[in-house]
Amino acid sequence: MNRLINFGCSFRYILIAIAIICWWLFNSSYAQAASPSNSGLTGLWEYPTAEILGDGIGWFGYNETYPYNQVYITLGYLPNLEINLRATNFLNSPLISPGFGHYKDKGFDVKYRIKEQEGIYPSIAAGILDISGTELLRAYFIVGTYRFDNIAMSLGWGSDRLGGVYAGIEWQPYDWLTLKAERSSMDYTYDYAGHPDYEKIEKDEDYNLGAIISTPWNLDFNVSYQRGEEVCIGVRYNFDLTKPIFDGHKDRLKGLPINDLPSWDEIDAKSMATEIANKLATELPIKDIQVFVDERKLLITYENVGYSSEAEAMGRVLYLVSHIVPWDLESISLVPKVRGTAISRVDIPGEHCALLRLNELRKEYVADSQAYFLNPKEQSGISGDEKWAFSVTPTEDIKDESKFKVMPVYELRALRGQEDYYMDRTSLDFIYEWNPDYEKDRSKKGTAAIVDIRMPLYNDIELDYQPYMNDDTRIWRAVYSIMHRVDTNTFEVGEVGWLDQTWFGVNYSRRTYFQNGRWWMGLKAGIVHERDPYSFASLSDYRVSYGDLDQYIEYGANEGWWTVGLLQAGYRYPELDFEVSVDAGVYADGNPGGTVTFIRRWDDLGIGLWATRTNHVPEGEDFTNSGVYLEIPFDTWRGTRSKHIWRQKARIQGWFDPYSGREADWWQGPDQLWGQLNPDRLLNNLYKELEQGQSMAKEMKYSMQEGGNTYVP
Repeated sequence: MNRLINFGCSFRYILIAIAIICWWLFNSSYAQAASPSNSGLTGLWEYPTAEILGDGIGWFGYNETYPYNQVYITLGYLPNLEINLRATNFLNSPLISPGFGHYKDKGFDVKYRIKEQEGIYPSIAAGILDISGTELLRAYFIVGTYRFDNIAMSLGWGSDRLGGVYAGIEWQPYDWLTLKAERSSMDYTYDYAGHPDYEKIEKDEDYNLGAIISTPWNLDFNVSYQRGEEVCIGVRYNFDLTKPIFDGHKDRLKGLPINDLPSWDEIDAKSMATEIANKLATELPIKDIQVFVDERKLLITYENVGYSSEAEAMGRVLYLVSHIVPWDLESISLVPKVRGTAISRVDIPGEHCALLRLNELRKEYVADSQAYFLNPKEQSGISGDEKWAFSVTPTEDIKDESKFKVMPVYELRALRGQEDYYMDRTSLDFIYEWNPDYEKDRSKKGTAAIVDIRMPLYNDIELDYQPYMNDDTRIWRAVYSIMHRVDTNTFEVGEVGWLDQTWFGVNYSRRTYFQNGRWWMGLKAGIVHERDPYSFASLSDYRVSYGDLDQYIEYGANEGWWTVGLLQAGYRYPELDFEVSVDAGVYADGNPGGTVTFIRRWDDLGIGLWATRTNHVPEGEDFTNSGVYLEIPFDTWRGTRSKHIWRQKARIQGWFDPYSGREADWWQGPDQLWGQLNPDRLLNNLYKELEQGQSMAKEMKYSMQEGGNTYVP
């Protein structure tokens, strides 16, 4: 691009001028907000600062900063830790092909804040750019940032392409406007684009400056003037994983008066229990409801069929019940089930119902409650020698023994082919789910099944290493599953059938939990056979070729049935809902190896990072494959009620050996079935749900009316 303007003053005079203006406005009180650098990490323009996105806060965006276009997603993954995944398009590289365009590169960056700002001492952070993958843009940095009011000043040092010492300033004069300027020491000869076959990158000036415009819709736009010659633009969307994405407004509980409630002695307990059971059955998507009653105590069992979050389902049950029970209730216990099997129990003091009615229940009060796994013999939810006076069930309950649905499916492939940068396929899935009436036929407890037929409608995905991405209608999944509780802390689940798009066979998993679900040990085993990717349901008579990989794998007749055997262990940090797990054993290709997975969850939404190492390791790498794992609930979206969670384990970096580290997917594995009902996890998520504006009552307003307070939507 041509040079647009040539500034005559040096960068230091720009900094002095901005500093004087900032000092003049020092006492102004504006919102303070960090912003991303070109690549996505919180920073200036080309450089990171020591500021970190808040836990669960993130943004995704696009920047056009010639010679690069960058798409990124950045997240405050843990306290003081920020991660960034990006794709970089090198515009100064020669065209690889008419369809694929310029060279493109995937990168992963991390930044850790060593210390927060305190007194006169700045916050300090260090990090690594391009920590895995091609490492073409690899660099290390350390930086300090001092923020006072609406001004932040940074000084740092970066290796390799970052070029040494850098400095910059950020000023937010208004809520909607942020100004940033930096002194750059970037050395572009370290970039992949510095190769002789590429257009040489030069810069006319060592400064970058520009502005960010914020909008009320979580969209921000930026324009900057970089290297003394380029006008650069970008856009980003800000999100908060602790809240529903796009402000997902779910249906609210209606018609819940909070007039002065009677005492226990003033009510008919059986009528109250019947009212609770019927309201739960009609107001909420739960089934198999039973209400047990004794003197000033309640116990409610149910199965969630409509919320991706078990904590939200329980929170809604508690909220509804709290507006019916007497004010002097002693305790309430809630017992969620899965496939007719009671998993865990939560005991809550009765006064928490009163606090909930007043919208004054806070997550700190979780210390007054307790949760624990139930003994398999206590399937009614009743522990030990407990006695209850009577129980009631709803007049009408949800019976969904079978369910048929048609679901559109959109699949995309980006940065995967030599001819097309972006490919996609649109299909229709015809799905039949079978969930027997477990209360009516107790012999079927723990069982369920699914048949999913996928019919492609439009397909421009042509990847020889993914032969199942074709236009043939076929069984995508057809599984019979059974779950069984061995004892109080041990669960097992097995599946048989067409497990996913590539395997037919059997999956088995067993887990034992310790310290109330804090950590676990188990195993996973499987016997699988490759499917014919071009057949409706047949098994393959040959070893499926995933591209031209003869240099790595000797293809021949199909080896028949393959076996998988993995020992597993995991530890969960309850305060952060952060889990570390390790698998070790033999994968489907017969090679030994292991996988390490880190996954952070915000209730029903999860983001994980994983790496697998087997005998096949790319030269110079420490792992065979690595990538991300996603759990995205469907009812995240506005106005949607669904228990479905979209799960995807995606390879991002590493050697493409299609057989290394392979194992069959699950339809409903251990984490899907009972993971959210882990006692520690469930209890903490429940109180977080309740505190978030009393989330199931959010946007409700109360007006004083004659006779007491009444809910007004």
